[in-house]
Amino acid sequence: MTTTLIDQWQTDGDPILQAPVASDEAWLIAGALFGARQQGTAHLLRADSVSAWDLPLQQDSVKRTLRVSAASGGVYRVAMSPQAAPLTVQLLSEDATRGEARIELDGVQRRVRAVWLGDTLNLVIEAAVFPFSEVSAWPDAGNALDPSRALAPVAGTVTQVLVQAGDTVTEGQPLVAIEAMKMEMWLNAQAPGVIKAVYAKAGDQVQAKTLLIDIELNKED
Repeated sequence: MTTTLIDQWQTDGDPILQAPVASDEAWLIAGALFGARQQGTAHLLRADSVSAWDLPLQQDSVKRTLRVSAASGGVYRVAMSPQAAPLTVQLLSEDATRGEARIELDGVQRRVRAVWLGDTLNLVIEAAVFPFSEVSAWPDAGNALDPSRALAPVAGTVTQVLVQAGDTVTEGQPLVAIEAMKMEMWLNAQAPGVIKAVYAKAGDQVQAKTLLIDIELNKED
């Protein structure tokens, strides 16, 4: 890579830092782990007798409704949509203390980092952290869903701040990194706009849902 190429990207308005995108495999693993957690608790939205259900999940700004069915021995059949063909995911073990899980996906075993922070599952796949959360049947109309207000997803330490007031940002652009439980999680822009104010700096200790950045969103034509 040359500096000429970087200059061309800037001229064309292309984002240099691209946020990682969760693979289908990450979604399937998340579906199995959420399924196991719901089976192990008194889930308010599903009777114990139900063996298959729709699971609405969100990863950053992406939402998908997975179809999950449970069998014995930690085996789950997870489909990327209620209409798609399911794949078999077996949860061999899960160590919540160490934040690890061993799974078998269509016959291939692997070990993944899986850390629960409240109701959010943070999966570490190929050195990238993907936070998954279940979409509520009664969406929160509060500030947590306001793309003009970037809130801390978890309690932790701010390790990087990549923007300052006046910067133009694109949807999905990394803004702030927060370290929690020895994992770094990125807060990305949910919509294009201009940074109005930055309220955090590297080294700050923040609580979950702390306002970190205000963004003036681009007006629609």
